[in-house]
Amino acid sequence: MRPLRHRWRAARAALRAWRRARRVAARNRASATTCFYCGVRFAGHGHGPDHRTVDHRIPRSRGGSEGLSNLVFACYSCNQRKRDRPEDDFMGSDWLARRRSDVADRSHPTG
Repeated sequence: MRPLRHRWRAARAALRAWRRARRVAARNRASATTCFYCGVRFAGHGHGPDHRTVDHRIPRSRGGSEGLSNLVFACYSCNQRKRDRPEDDFMGSDWLARRRSDVADRSHPTG
């Protein structure tokens, strides 16, 4: 009986995550194509450093909510790098500045 309960919990968690992503996408279709933090265009496939994830601006571990105002689309790289840091600390990080520079270089190739 216990393994079935755990599978049910995992399925419910996956469904909640899917619904949350749908709500965020419906809220702001324009920004659903680029990362909130670095601005990279999301890759079409479902894996890699540039695929779309849903991030909590204020981490839940620091009192953040599941409300739509606290959720943004972020690329996998930014979401993993931010972890549970406050948004202000991450926005001022050297890593994010380098990432933004790399993204800008990729979008505007030189001759």
